[in-house]
Amino acid sequence: MIRAALSLLIILFLGCGQSLAKVAVSPVIIAAEKVQAGQVFEVLCRQLGEEPVEVHFSLALFERDHQGGVVLLEDVSSVERVEQLLAVERRQFLLQPGQGEVVRIKVLRTDFEVLNGVLFITPAQQGGLSTRCAVLLLLYANGGETRLGAAWGGGP
Repeated sequence: MIRAALSLLIILFLGCGQSLAKVAVSPVIIAAEKVQAGQVFEVLCRQLGEEPVEVHFSLALFERDHQGGVVLLEDVSSVERVEQLLAVERRQFLLQPGQGEVVRIKVLRTDFEVLNGVLFITPAQQGGLSTRCAVLLLLYANGGETRLGAAWGGGP
């Protein structure tokens, strides 16, 4: 199961790098136990292409299906829920060729045991196929002390 999840992330990462004017995103998974309100996570976006690209950020939730695949939850209630718990420092920025920028995600509240969040990185495109990257946020708080490896099928 962990292989299926990692394969999906690699596909998302490679596809993102090609369609987002060669923007590299790292990390693609953020996993943390005993998360505290005020804690901040960072994602580095680096422009590897030759043209400036405006990048937009948004949040959603995800869940896993019975085969271990990731199911994105982008309905209004899911987005409202995650935005009560997490905040993105900036909703957009312009990346120049060769430039790297960090986007920060802050935990606002920890009234959850497990939060499966998604940070979407989307380019502002003019025409063509629209694509985005997804950074998965696996956050455990308030008694959600399940080992991350076990939660992703990796065992103890």
